Amino acid sequence: MKRYIFYLLLSFFLTTTIWAQEAIVRSFEANPMDLAAQRYKRTDTHGNVCALIKIQAVTAKLDCTGSVIGPVEEHNLNEFWLYVPSDAKMVKIFTKDSAPLLYTYPETLVGGMTYVLKLVLPRFAEVPAPAQQTTPAAITHTNTHALSSTNQTASNQSTKGKLKPFNRQNKFGYTRNGVEVVPPQYDSIKHFHGSMAAVHRNGKWGYIDKYGNEIVPPKYTKAYCFTDALAKVNLNGKWGYVDKNGVEVVPQKYDDAYSFSEGLAGVKLNERWGFIDKSGREVIALEYEKITDFRENLAAAQLNGKYGYIDKTGRMVIQPKYNFASPFLEGMGLVSLYTDSGFKWGYIDKTGSEIIPPKYDEANMFSEGFAGVKINGKWGYIDKNGNEIAAPKYESRYDFNEGLCPVKLNNKYGYIDTQGREVIPLIYDDAFRFEDGKAKVKLNDEKFYIDKTGKRIE
Repeated sequence: MKRYIFYLLLSFFLTTTIWAQEAIVRSFEANPMDLAAQRYKRTDTHGNVCALIKIQAVTAKLDCTGSVIGPVEEHNLNEFWLYVPSDAKMVKIFTKDSAPLLYTYPETLVGGMTYVLKLVLPRFAEVPAPAQQTTPAAITHTNTHALSSTNQTASNQSTKGKLKPFNRQNKFGYTRNGVEVVPPQYDSIKHFHGSMAAVHRNGKWGYIDKYGNEIVPPKYTKAYCFTDALAKVNLNGKWGYVDKNGVEVVPQKYDDAYSFSEGLAGVKLNERWGFIDKSGREVIALEYEKITDFRENLAAAQLNGKYGYIDKTGRMVIQPKYNFASPFLEGMGLVSLYTDSGFKWGYIDKTGSEIIPPKYDEANMFSEGFAGVKINGKWGYIDKNGNEIAAPKYESRYDFNEGLCPVKLNNKYGYIDTQGREVIPLIYDDAFRFEDGKAKVKLNDEKFYIDKTGKRIE
Protein backbone atom coordinates (compact mmCIF):
# COMPACT_ATOMS: atom_id res chain seq x y z
CA MET A 1 0.00 0.00 0.00
CA LYS A 2 2.82 2.39 0.88
CA ARG A 3 4.50 1.62 -2.43
CA TYR A 4 1.24 2.35 -4.28
CA ILE A 5 0.88 5.70 -2.49
CA PHE A 6 4.52 6.50 -3.25
CA TYR A 7 4.07 5.88 -6.97
CA LEU A 8 0.81 7.80 -6.96
CA LEU A 9 2.50 10.80 -5.37
CA LEU A 10 5.46 10.46 -7.72
CA SER A 11 3.15 10.40 -10.74
CA PHE A 12 1.31 13.48 -9.45
CA PHE A 13 4.61 15.26 -8.82
CA LEU A 14 5.94 14.50 -12.29
CA THR A 15 2.69 15.53 -13.95
CA THR A 16 2.47 18.83 -12.12
CA THR A 17 6.16 19.48 -12.69
CA ILE A 18 5.74 19.02 -16.44
CA TRP A 19 2.66 21.22 -16.51
CA ALA A 20 4.49 23.89 -14.53
CA GLN A 21 7.05 24.20 -17.32
CA GLU A 22 6.49 26.62 -20.17
CA ALA A 23 6.35 25.49 -23.74
CA ILE A 24 9.21 26.52 -26.05
CA VAL A 25 8.71 28.49 -29.27
CA ARG A 26 11.03 26.73 -31.69
CA SER A 27 10.41 29.14 -34.56
CA PHE A 28 8.14 31.92 -35.80
CA GLU A 29 8.21 33.01 -39.42
CA ALA A 30 6.06 34.43 -42.17
CA ASN A 31 5.09 32.19 -45.07
CA PRO A 32 4.11 34.42 -48.03
CA MET A 33 3.49 31.30 -50.13
CA ASP A 34 0.62 30.30 -47.82
CA LEU A 35 -2.53 32.19 -48.82
CA ALA A 36 -4.72 30.89 -45.99
CA ALA A 37 -4.85 34.31 -44.30
CA GLN A 38 -6.45 35.69 -47.45
CA ARG A 39 -8.53 32.67 -48.37
CA TYR A 40 -10.07 32.44 -44.91
CA LYS A 41 -9.65 36.00 -43.76
CA ARG A 42 -11.05 37.68 -40.71
CA THR A 43 -11.16 41.41 -40.12
CA ASP A 44 -10.56 43.36 -36.93
CA THR A 45 -12.94 45.90 -35.39
CA HIS A 46 -11.73 48.54 -37.89
CA GLY A 47 -12.37 46.35 -40.91
CA ASN A 48 -8.68 45.62 -41.51
CA VAL A 49 -7.64 42.13 -42.61
CA CYS A 50 -6.00 40.15 -39.79
CA ALA A 51 -2.78 38.19 -39.80
CA LEU A 52 -3.16 34.42 -39.43
CA ILE A 53 -0.83 32.50 -37.12
CA LYS A 54 -0.74 28.73 -37.55
CA ILE A 55 0.41 27.30 -34.23
CA GLN A 56 1.85 23.81 -34.66
CA ALA A 57 1.89 21.85 -31.39
CA VAL A 58 1.35 18.24 -30.39
CA THR A 59 -1.52 18.78 -27.97
CA ALA A 60 -5.18 17.92 -27.70
CA LYS A 61 -6.23 21.44 -26.77
CA LEU A 62 -4.85 24.95 -27.24
CA ASP A 63 -6.28 28.39 -26.52
CA CYS A 64 -4.99 31.96 -26.67
CA THR A 65 -5.79 35.32 -25.12
CA GLY A 66 -4.66 38.84 -25.93
CA SER A 67 -5.33 40.64 -29.19
CA VAL A 68 -7.22 37.72 -30.70
CA ILE A 69 -10.04 37.94 -33.24
CA GLY A 70 -12.55 35.12 -32.81
CA PRO A 71 -11.93 31.65 -31.38
CA VAL A 72 -8.82 29.53 -31.99
CA GLU A 73 -9.60 26.93 -34.67
CA GLU A 74 -8.10 23.45 -34.91
CA HIS A 75 -7.14 22.51 -38.47
CA ASN A 76 -5.72 19.19 -39.58
CA LEU A 77 -3.63 17.33 -37.01
CA ASN A 78 -2.01 19.40 -34.22
CA GLU A 79 -2.38 22.73 -36.03
CA PHE A 80 -4.30 25.63 -34.49
CA TRP A 81 -5.26 28.82 -36.33
CA LEU A 82 -5.12 32.14 -34.53
CA TYR A 83 -6.24 35.45 -36.08
CA VAL A 84 -4.76 38.69 -34.72
CA PRO A 85 -4.76 42.37 -35.78
CA SER A 86 -1.62 43.60 -37.53
CA ASP A 87 -0.82 45.86 -34.56
CA ALA A 88 -0.83 42.94 -32.08
CA LYS A 89 2.37 42.72 -30.01
CA MET A 90 2.00 39.53 -27.98
CA VAL A 91 -0.20 36.55 -27.23
CA LYS A 92 -0.73 34.28 -24.23
CA ILE A 93 -0.89 30.60 -25.16
CA PHE A 94 -2.59 27.97 -23.01
CA THR A 95 -2.29 24.19 -23.40
CA LYS A 96 -3.24 21.36 -21.10
CA ASP A 97 0.39 20.18 -21.09
CA SER A 98 2.26 23.30 -19.97
CA ALA A 99 2.11 26.52 -18.02
CA PRO A 100 0.72 29.57 -19.87
CA LEU A 101 3.27 31.08 -22.26
CA LEU A 102 3.41 34.82 -22.93
CA TYR A 103 4.99 35.26 -26.37
CA THR A 104 6.03 38.58 -27.94
CA TYR A 105 6.05 38.60 -31.73
CA PRO A 106 9.59 39.14 -33.05
CA GLU A 107 8.42 41.34 -35.93
CA THR A 108 5.58 43.64 -36.92
CA LEU A 109 2.73 41.54 -38.29
CA VAL A 110 1.28 42.15 -41.74
CA GLY A 111 -2.46 41.92 -42.32
CA GLY A 112 -3.34 39.15 -44.76
CA MET A 113 -0.04 37.35 -44.10
CA THR A 114 0.19 33.76 -42.81
CA TYR A 115 2.72 32.97 -40.08
CA VAL A 116 3.82 29.64 -38.63
CA LEU A 117 4.64 29.31 -34.91
CA LYS A 118 6.16 25.97 -33.94
CA LEU A 119 5.62 25.15 -30.28
CA VAL A 120 7.43 22.42 -28.35
CA LEU A 121 5.69 21.28 -25.17
CA PRO A 122 7.70 20.23 -22.08
CA ARG A 123 6.88 16.55 -22.48
CA PHE A 124 8.46 16.63 -25.95
CA ALA A 125 11.43 18.82 -25.09
CA GLU A 126 13.79 15.90 -24.54
CA VAL A 127 14.07 13.26 -27.24
CA PRO A 128 16.25 10.17 -26.70
CA ALA A 129 19.34 9.91 -28.83
CA PRO A 130 18.74 8.02 -32.09
CA ALA A 131 20.51 4.71 -32.61
CA GLN A 132 24.00 5.27 -33.94
CA GLN A 133 24.87 3.84 -37.34
CA THR A 134 28.05 1.79 -37.40
CA THR A 135 28.36 1.26 -41.14
CA PRO A 136 30.69 3.41 -43.27
CA ALA A 137 27.67 5.52 -44.23
CA ALA A 138 27.62 7.12 -40.78
CA ILE A 139 28.33 10.84 -40.94
CA THR A 140 30.58 12.65 -38.49
CA HIS A 141 31.85 16.20 -38.63
CA THR A 142 32.69 19.26 -36.55
CA ASN A 143 30.91 22.60 -36.50
CA THR A 144 33.47 24.41 -38.58
CA HIS A 145 34.79 21.87 -41.07
CA ALA A 146 33.06 20.42 -44.11
CA LEU A 147 32.80 16.68 -44.55
CA SER A 148 35.62 14.97 -46.34
CA SER A 149 34.90 13.80 -49.87
CA THR A 150 35.20 10.22 -48.63
CA ASN A 151 32.47 10.65 -46.02
CA GLN A 152 30.31 12.58 -48.48
CA THR A 153 30.56 9.79 -51.03
CA ALA A 154 29.68 7.23 -48.39
CA SER A 155 26.77 9.33 -47.17
CA ASN A 156 25.31 9.36 -50.67
CA GLN A 157 24.34 5.76 -49.98
CA SER A 158 22.01 6.92 -47.17
CA THR A 159 20.42 10.13 -48.45
CA LYS A 160 16.99 8.72 -49.12
CA GLY A 161 14.31 9.84 -46.70
CA LYS A 162 13.66 13.18 -45.06
CA LEU A 163 15.98 14.76 -42.53
CA LYS A 164 14.02 15.23 -39.33
CA PRO A 165 14.86 17.46 -36.36
CA PHE A 166 15.50 15.93 -32.94
CA ASN A 167 16.46 17.29 -29.54
CA ARG A 168 18.90 15.98 -26.96
CA GLN A 169 19.84 17.89 -23.83
CA ASN A 170 18.33 21.09 -25.26
CA LYS A 171 20.40 20.93 -28.43
CA PHE A 172 19.00 20.19 -31.88
CA GLY A 173 20.23 18.08 -34.76
CA TYR A 174 18.81 15.93 -37.57
CA THR A 175 18.17 12.26 -38.18
CA ARG A 176 17.39 10.33 -41.33
CA ASN A 177 15.54 7.02 -41.03
CA GLY A 178 16.38 6.97 -37.31
CA VAL A 179 20.10 7.52 -37.91
CA GLU A 180 21.80 10.60 -36.50
CA VAL A 181 23.10 12.65 -39.45
CA VAL A 182 23.72 16.04 -37.84
CA PRO A 183 24.71 15.86 -34.15
CA PRO A 184 22.70 17.99 -31.70
CA GLN A 185 24.73 21.19 -31.58
CA TYR A 186 22.23 23.96 -32.41
CA ASP A 187 19.99 26.01 -30.14
CA SER A 188 17.17 25.87 -32.69
CA ILE A 189 16.69 24.56 -36.21
CA LYS A 190 14.13 24.63 -39.01
CA HIS A 191 12.90 21.92 -41.33
CA PHE A 192 14.72 21.28 -44.58
CA HIS A 193 13.31 22.92 -47.68
CA GLY A 194 14.97 21.13 -50.54
CA SER A 195 18.64 20.66 -49.74
CA MET A 196 19.06 23.44 -47.17
CA ALA A 197 17.92 24.18 -43.63
CA ALA A 198 18.34 27.18 -41.33
CA VAL A 199 20.11 26.55 -38.01
CA HIS A 200 20.55 28.74 -34.92
CA ARG A 201 23.51 28.93 -32.57
CA ASN A 202 24.65 31.58 -30.08
CA GLY A 203 21.88 33.94 -31.12
CA LYS A 204 22.62 33.79 -34.86
CA TRP A 205 21.21 31.96 -37.89
CA GLY A 206 22.97 30.21 -40.75
CA TYR A 207 22.38 27.31 -43.17
CA ILE A 208 23.51 23.73 -43.52
CA ASP A 209 23.19 21.30 -46.43
CA LYS A 210 21.82 17.76 -46.27
CA TYR A 211 25.23 16.41 -45.22
CA GLY A 212 25.50 18.78 -42.26
CA ASN A 213 28.02 21.14 -43.85
CA GLU A 214 27.64 24.73 -42.67
CA ILE A 215 27.28 26.45 -46.02
CA VAL A 216 26.48 29.73 -44.28
CA PRO A 217 27.93 29.92 -40.74
CA PRO A 218 25.46 31.33 -38.19
CA LYS A 219 25.79 35.12 -38.40
CA TYR A 220 22.32 36.46 -39.25
CA THR A 221 19.63 37.84 -36.95
CA LYS A 222 16.91 36.02 -38.92
CA ALA A 223 16.98 33.50 -41.76
CA TYR A 224 14.14 32.14 -43.91
CA CYS A 225 13.81 29.13 -46.18
CA PHE A 226 15.04 29.11 -49.78
CA THR A 227 12.57 29.87 -52.57
CA ASP A 228 13.72 30.22 -56.17
CA ALA A 229 17.22 29.24 -54.90
CA LEU A 230 17.52 32.37 -52.71
CA ALA A 231 16.75 32.99 -49.03
CA LYS A 232 16.02 36.27 -47.31
CA VAL A 233 18.20 37.02 -44.28
CA ASN A 234 18.26 39.80 -41.71
CA LEU A 235 21.34 41.38 -40.18
CA ASN A 236 20.95 44.13 -37.61
CA GLY A 237 17.44 45.00 -38.79
CA LYS A 238 18.16 45.06 -42.53
CA TRP A 239 17.17 42.47 -45.13
CA GLY A 240 19.07 40.93 -48.02
CA TYR A 241 19.38 37.58 -49.81
CA VAL A 242 21.89 34.73 -49.97
CA ASP A 243 22.22 31.89 -52.47
CA LYS A 244 22.84 28.21 -51.71
CA ASN A 245 26.60 28.75 -51.82
CA GLY A 246 26.37 31.32 -49.04
CA VAL A 247 27.04 34.24 -51.40
CA GLU A 248 25.22 37.46 -50.45
CA VAL A 249 23.55 38.14 -53.78
CA VAL A 250 21.65 41.11 -52.35
CA PRO A 251 23.29 43.05 -49.47
CA GLN A 252 21.32 43.72 -46.28
CA LYS A 253 19.88 47.15 -46.98
CA TYR A 254 16.08 46.82 -47.05
CA ASP A 255 13.69 47.61 -44.19
CA ASP A 256 11.48 44.64 -45.04
CA ALA A 257 11.36 41.94 -47.69
CA TYR A 258 9.34 39.01 -49.06
CA SER A 259 10.70 35.69 -50.21
CA PHE A 260 11.13 35.22 -53.97
CA SER A 261 8.07 34.15 -55.96
CA GLU A 262 8.00 33.73 -59.74
CA GLY A 263 11.52 35.15 -59.99
CA LEU A 264 10.85 38.43 -58.14
CA ALA A 265 10.81 39.52 -54.50
CA GLY A 266 9.07 42.43 -52.87
CA VAL A 267 11.35 44.76 -50.90
CA LYS A 268 10.69 47.82 -48.75
CA LEU A 269 12.84 50.90 -48.23
CA ASN A 270 11.83 54.24 -46.72
CA GLU A 271 8.19 53.11 -46.33
CA ARG A 272 7.85 52.18 -50.03
CA TRP A 273 7.66 48.79 -51.71
CA GLY A 274 8.91 47.54 -55.05
CA PHE A 275 10.45 44.41 -56.57
CA ILE A 276 13.94 43.12 -57.27
CA ASP A 277 15.10 40.28 -59.51
CA LYS A 278 17.48 37.49 -58.47
CA SER A 279 20.53 39.61 -59.25
CA GLY A 280 19.32 42.27 -56.80
CA ARG A 281 18.37 44.74 -59.53
CA GLU A 282 15.33 46.88 -58.69
CA VAL A 283 13.13 46.03 -61.67
CA ILE A 284 9.95 47.65 -60.33
CA ALA A 285 10.38 51.01 -58.64
CA LEU A 286 9.91 51.26 -54.89
CA GLU A 287 6.85 53.48 -55.02
CA TYR A 288 4.00 51.43 -53.57
CA GLU A 289 2.47 51.59 -50.09
CA LYS A 290 1.76 47.83 -49.94
CA ILE A 291 2.17 44.87 -52.28
CA THR A 292 1.56 41.14 -52.48
CA ASP A 293 3.73 38.45 -54.04
CA PHE A 294 3.51 37.78 -57.74
CA ARG A 295 1.07 34.99 -58.52
CA GLU A 296 0.09 34.05 -62.05
CA ASN A 297 2.33 36.93 -63.30
CA LEU A 298 0.42 39.64 -61.43
CA ALA A 299 0.85 41.29 -58.03
CA ALA A 300 -1.57 43.49 -56.11
CA ALA A 301 -0.11 46.93 -55.31
CA GLN A 302 -1.48 49.82 -53.26
CA LEU A 303 -1.09 53.38 -54.47
CA ASN A 304 -2.74 56.40 -52.80
CA GLY A 305 -4.67 54.05 -50.55
CA LYS A 306 -6.18 51.93 -53.34
CA TYR A 307 -5.21 48.53 -54.74
CA GLY A 308 -4.70 47.58 -58.36
CA TYR A 309 -2.51 45.02 -60.12
CA ILE A 310 0.88 45.33 -61.79
CA ASP A 311 2.65 43.00 -64.19
CA LYS A 312 6.34 42.05 -64.05
CA THR A 313 7.38 45.15 -65.99
CA GLY A 314 5.77 47.33 -63.32
CA ARG A 315 2.90 48.39 -65.59
CA MET A 316 -0.38 48.94 -63.76
CA VAL A 317 -2.61 46.62 -65.79
CA ILE A 318 -5.63 46.87 -63.47
CA GLN A 319 -6.08 50.40 -62.19
CA PRO A 320 -6.09 50.95 -58.39
CA LYS A 321 -9.63 51.37 -57.12
CA TYR A 322 -10.08 48.62 -54.53
CA ASN A 323 -9.78 48.84 -50.76
CA PHE A 324 -8.15 45.41 -50.69
CA ALA A 325 -6.92 42.93 -53.29
CA SER A 326 -5.54 39.41 -53.00
CA PRO A 327 -3.04 37.67 -55.27
CA PHE A 328 -4.58 35.88 -58.26
CA LEU A 329 -5.43 32.22 -57.85
CA GLU A 330 -7.03 30.04 -60.50
CA GLY A 331 -7.32 33.10 -62.74
CA MET A 332 -9.42 35.06 -60.24
CA GLY A 333 -8.53 37.96 -57.96
CA LEU A 334 -10.48 38.55 -54.75
CA VAL A 335 -11.15 42.28 -54.26
CA SER A 336 -13.03 44.48 -51.82
CA LEU A 337 -14.82 47.82 -52.08
CA TYR A 338 -16.14 49.95 -49.24
CA THR A 339 -19.84 50.75 -49.64
CA ASP A 340 -22.56 52.36 -47.53
CA SER A 341 -23.18 48.94 -45.97
CA GLY A 342 -19.51 48.23 -45.26
CA PHE A 343 -16.87 46.23 -47.10
CA LYS A 344 -18.15 44.04 -49.93
CA TRP A 345 -16.18 41.35 -51.71
CA GLY A 346 -16.19 40.11 -55.28
CA TYR A 347 -13.93 38.71 -58.01
CA ILE A 348 -12.19 40.02 -61.11
CA ASP A 349 -10.34 38.34 -63.96
CA LYS A 350 -6.91 39.33 -65.30
CA THR A 351 -8.38 41.99 -67.59
CA GLY A 352 -9.92 43.72 -64.58
CA SER A 353 -13.48 42.74 -65.50
CA GLU A 354 -15.69 42.20 -62.48
CA ILE A 355 -16.79 38.63 -63.09
CA ILE A 356 -18.61 38.58 -59.77
CA PRO A 357 -19.36 42.13 -58.51
CA PRO A 358 -18.49 42.96 -54.87
CA LYS A 359 -21.64 42.00 -52.98
CA TYR A 360 -20.57 39.51 -50.35
CA ASP A 361 -19.86 40.31 -46.70
CA GLU A 362 -16.86 37.95 -46.76
CA ALA A 363 -15.35 35.63 -49.33
CA ASN A 364 -12.62 33.04 -49.82
CA MET A 365 -10.26 32.71 -52.73
CA PHE A 366 -11.14 30.08 -55.33
CA SER A 367 -10.07 26.51 -54.76
CA GLU A 368 -10.73 23.75 -57.29
CA GLY A 369 -13.06 26.11 -59.17
CA PHE A 370 -15.27 27.05 -56.22
CA ALA A 371 -15.27 29.68 -53.48
CA GLY A 372 -17.03 30.15 -50.17
CA VAL A 373 -19.00 33.40 -49.86
CA LYS A 374 -20.83 34.88 -46.88
CA ILE A 375 -24.01 36.90 -46.95
CA ASN A 376 -26.40 37.73 -44.10
CA GLY A 377 -24.19 35.80 -41.69
CA LYS A 378 -24.27 32.50 -43.62
CA TRP A 379 -21.81 30.77 -45.96
CA GLY A 380 -22.56 29.28 -49.34
CA TYR A 381 -20.51 28.31 -52.39
CA ILE A 382 -20.27 29.65 -55.94
CA ASP A 383 -18.52 28.68 -59.16
CA LYS A 384 -16.40 31.02 -61.31
CA ASN A 385 -19.47 32.38 -63.07
CA GLY A 386 -21.05 33.36 -59.78
CA ASN A 387 -23.59 30.54 -59.87
CA GLU A 388 -24.60 29.20 -56.46
CA ILE A 389 -23.84 25.53 -56.04
CA ALA A 390 -24.78 25.68 -52.35
CA ALA A 391 -27.10 28.33 -50.95
CA PRO A 392 -25.79 30.45 -48.05
CA LYS A 393 -26.94 28.52 -44.99
CA TYR A 394 -23.75 27.14 -43.42
CA GLU A 395 -21.85 28.36 -40.37
CA SER A 396 -18.33 27.43 -41.49
CA ARG A 397 -15.74 28.82 -43.91
CA TYR A 398 -13.70 26.05 -45.49
CA ASP A 399 -12.70 25.43 -49.09
CA PHE A 400 -12.76 22.48 -51.46
CA ASN A 401 -9.98 19.94 -51.51
CA GLU A 402 -10.08 16.67 -53.43
CA GLY A 403 -13.62 17.47 -54.55
CA LEU A 404 -15.18 17.75 -51.08
CA CYS A 405 -15.64 20.58 -48.60
CA PRO A 406 -16.44 20.48 -44.86
CA VAL A 407 -19.56 22.43 -43.89
CA LYS A 408 -21.22 23.22 -40.57
CA LEU A 409 -24.92 23.56 -39.82
CA ASN A 410 -26.58 23.63 -36.40
CA ASN A 411 -23.17 22.93 -34.83
CA LYS A 412 -22.74 19.69 -36.79
CA TYR A 413 -20.25 19.03 -39.57
CA GLY A 414 -20.43 17.05 -42.78
CA TYR A 415 -19.25 17.39 -46.38
CA ILE A 416 -20.65 18.69 -49.67
CA ASP A 417 -19.45 17.85 -53.16
CA THR A 418 -18.89 20.22 -56.09
CA GLN A 419 -22.62 20.10 -56.92
CA GLY A 420 -23.53 21.27 -53.43
CA ARG A 421 -24.92 17.90 -52.36
CA GLU A 422 -24.43 16.84 -48.73
CA VAL A 423 -22.71 13.57 -49.57
CA ILE A 424 -21.41 12.88 -46.04
CA PRO A 425 -24.11 13.57 -43.41
CA LEU A 426 -23.73 16.47 -40.99
CA ILE A 427 -23.31 14.37 -37.85
CA TYR A 428 -19.82 15.24 -36.63
CA ASP A 429 -18.72 17.57 -33.85
CA ASP A 430 -15.77 18.73 -35.96
CA ALA A 431 -14.37 17.99 -39.41
CA PHE A 432 -11.32 18.83 -41.50
CA ARG A 433 -10.54 18.87 -45.18
CA PHE A 434 -9.66 15.78 -47.19
CA GLU A 435 -6.00 14.99 -47.86
CA ASP A 436 -4.81 11.83 -49.63
CA GLY A 437 -8.35 10.48 -49.69
CA LYS A 438 -9.07 10.77 -45.98
CA ALA A 439 -10.26 13.41 -43.51
CA LYS A 440 -10.10 13.70 -39.74
CA VAL A 441 -13.42 14.06 -37.92
CA LYS A 442 -14.54 14.25 -34.30
CA LEU A 443 -17.58 12.49 -32.90
CA ASN A 444 -18.48 12.23 -29.20
CA ASP A 445 -14.97 13.35 -28.12
CA GLU A 446 -13.34 10.72 -30.33
CA LYS A 447 -11.17 11.69 -33.31
CA PHE A 448 -10.70 9.37 -36.28
CA TYR A 449 -10.44 9.36 -40.08
CA ILE A 450 -13.09 8.70 -42.73
CA ASP A 451 -12.85 8.02 -46.46
CA LYS A 452 -14.80 9.86 -49.18
CA THR A 453 -17.82 7.64 -48.70
CA GLY A 454 -17.97 8.56 -45.01
CA LYS A 455 -16.72 5.14 -43.93
CA ARG A 456 -14.51 5.09 -40.87
CA ILE A 457 -10.88 4.18 -41.52
CA GLU A 458 -9.43 2.04 -38.75
